[in-house]
Amino acid sequence: MDKQEIRRRRLERRRRAIIKRRILVCSMLACLLLVIFLIAGTVRFFQNNGGEKALQEMEKQLAEEPLYEEYERPVKEAVITIAGDVCFAEEGFVLDHYDTVNDLKQCISPELLNIMNESDIFYLNHEYCISDRGSALAGKYYTFRANPSRMSLLEEMGTDLVCLANNHVFDYGADALYDTCDLLDETGIAYVGGGRNFEEATEPIYFEVNGIKIGFVAASNAEKNRYTPQATEDSPGILLAYDTTEFKKVIEEASKNCDYLIAYMHWGTEDSNYLNDRQQAEGREFLDCGADIVVGGHPHVLQGMEYVDGKPIVYSLGDFWFNSETKYTGLLQLRIGLDGLEEMSFVPALQTGYTTQYLDTPEEQEELYTFLEDLSINIDIDSNGVITEKTTD
Repeated sequence: MDKQEIRRRRLERRRRAIIKRRILVCSMLACLLLVIFLIAGTVRFFQNNGGEKALQEMEKQLAEEPLYEEYERPVKEAVITIAGDVCFAEEGFVLDHYDTVNDLKQCISPELLNIMNESDIFYLNHEYCISDRGSALAGKYYTFRANPSRMSLLEEMGTDLVCLANNHVFDYGADALYDTCDLLDETGIAYVGGGRNFEEATEPIYFEVNGIKIGFVAASNAEKNRYTPQATEDSPGILLAYDTTEFKKVIEEASKNCDYLIAYMHWGTEDSNYLNDRQQAEGREFLDCGADIVVGGHPHVLQGMEYVDGKPIVYSLGDFWFNSETKYTGLLQLRIGLDGLEEMSFVPALQTGYTTQYLDTPEEQEELYTFLEDLSINIDIDSNGVITEKTTD
């Protein structure tokens, strides 16, 4: 191939390359014009159809939205409401009044009943047996027994759990305690601190609410003259804690199996608003071995409260609905979160004339809160009944 032919072919390849580049440039220009046309048409469409405002709103939303969506964990808590002593004795006590009015709302204020029923767990001290069998224990001055039909009252009160660790659940002997356990089982109300045998009396009760596992244990050392027996392997009774060794074992084991443990203790001096040294010492022992709060009963009146290393002891909730005496009472409410106790509060009430009435005026509430603060070691109660540890300067 001569030099002239080589030169011709090079010119031809160059000509073809130039043509390809021109075609590519033209194509790109055409695409760009098409995009501009489409954008202009879209803007005109939105303008002609009121879309300009929508575009502006969209731009505003995009500007306000965070680059990363914030995730808010759902609120998880368990609301536990605890009442003091409840006694359904058939003669001379609150049931006489109930049978007259035949309306629980005339015996316990609707405000209190609503709180009890709306709680995740409502817990009270069951200071009586419920049966139509047995005989009153010989030599015991006060013996309390309710007819089986009275179970409906516990249901109407919203009761989820009762404490049997007290000095009146055995007032009519073994058969009546068996019946009490059977009736509670049939009604679906759990019980703690007593039972048909030692295993039941020492068995913790657990509830799971919103993924939070709440545990309950209970015992008693209230009687000077001991009528109420310790449950054994094959006989009914309660868990006694005159020697606290066994109860502390129960607390320690239960604390390993729940997120928050409530220990109930039937203790103290009857009809005294003042806690004693033994209560303080035992309360600390129970906290040390795993309880997150200790709640007490038996004195039939309110006693003070104390925080120990950030954990509360409520020495006595007194009577809630028990007799005709006029005395301060109320409901202890605990809000338990994933990380423990979030809030403790007191719902103020007055037991009077066989009824329990919610104190609804700020003046009455403040008087009760001040009374409770004065009985206590280191608490403050605000105007909403929220209880906190008193800080020292």
